Amino acid sequence: MRRAICIMAVLFGFVFLLTQQVIADDVQPPVKSSAGKSLTDVLMEKGVISKDEAKEIKKDEEKGLNLPKGLQGVSLGGTYFINYFIRNYDSGSKANDNGFSLDRAYLTLGKEFTPWFSTRATVDVTYDKKRGSTGTDASEIGWEVRIKYAYGLFDFKNLFGMEMLGDQFRLQSEVGLVHNASDNYDDSLWPYRVEGKNFLDRHNIMSTSDYGANMHLTLGEMDKEFKERVESKYASRWGGVYFGVYNGAGFDRNERNDTKFFEGQLWIRPLNMFDWGKGIRLAAQYGNGESDAKFAVPAGSTAYPQWNIQLYTASYQHELFTIFGQYYAGKGTKTSTEEKNRTGWDVAGFVKMPFWPCLRLFAKYDDYTPDDDARTSAEEKTQIYGISYDLAKGLMVYTAMERTNYDLKSAGPDTSLYQMGLKAEF
Repeated sequence: MRRAICIMAVLFGFVFLLTQQVIADDVQPPVKSSAGKSLTDVLMEKGVISKDEAKEIKKDEEKGLNLPKGLQGVSLGGTYFINYFIRNYDSGSKANDNGFSLDRAYLTLGKEFTPWFSTRATVDVTYDKKRGSTGTDASEIGWEVRIKYAYGLFDFKNLFGMEMLGDQFRLQSEVGLVHNASDNYDDSLWPYRVEGKNFLDRHNIMSTSDYGANMHLTLGEMDKEFKERVESKYASRWGGVYFGVYNGAGFDRNERNDTKFFEGQLWIRPLNMFDWGKGIRLAAQYGNGESDAKFAVPAGSTAYPQWNIQLYTASYQHELFTIFGQYYAGKGTKTSTEEKNRTGWDVAGFVKMPFWPCLRLFAKYDDYTPDDDARTSAEEKTQIYGISYDLAKGLMVYTAMERTNYDLKSAGPDTSLYQMGLKAEF
């Protein structure tokens, strides 16, 4: 009952704010003449209205819609992943399944309080299948509302009066339930998170968001044409630096140890001085901390395994295509009960059809070894192929095939997954 009330409250708030946005959109800016003057100025110059009357009209224009104070500066957004899937297992006890799925339902509210401080809160409506199927936990299986991001964003450029540097320098910090470096970076290269998770999240190495604080510095700004045609999210001219400290357990778990996870990332555009080299981007990420689960062996241990990450990414982005590759080496994961060495890599890309830019072909290959020291390691290999079409800005349909194979059959049954879906963002 409480969950249903929470969902209804979220939906009510969404409808209310959307209504306010529609009303705001109906408030049109002052009409401009071809010479760049407002209609009010033209009427005053022609003697149709007096100067005092023009002043009163301009005051009303500047006021616009008289929104409640609490809604001024509020923004609303959302992201939805909807698909129909067919999943077939080659062997094992798992039964083949199919059905409609809502893989993501985000509602995001933002509020700008000052030029140097704003907030964001993202609600994630998800289906929880992790709880027990019998006993008291069984009643908790189903849809639930949880917080994915909730942070304050400080813009130090505006806070400390660094505007004289123009767009060549920007320093920002998130505090609260914040982004981590890897998933945010991967999303700037790969628009197909709707098909499946990014590398560290796919293999349960690191969560996409966590409780903590981060700081990110960007150096320079790419030209307007590049940002409009190629990439706008990580469009720093020379690169940037990212540093964060988190609980480490992730947004969906309570912290069990008393240590923190530290993460740093550096990315550069080494050949941005050449037109052909603007799309080249290199990144290195390092993280270190402890798992949020104790050693399984020996039984009763009170110690936590080591957890560290090294991730290297090379990418090239063009108006018509993107290609990138990643190499990972690490020890442990966010919740591992051991500290085995792990390795992995992936390569991915997509290409737009020159005669039909809304149509794209995409592919990805993912290789992950969860125990690099074992004589016979359960290596996991995943191939993804698909096609997508952009119906409008923020609205994409796609179909994809994903094939996962294991070197050791005891690690899991080989699986084929077929999807047809839709991604909507606003």
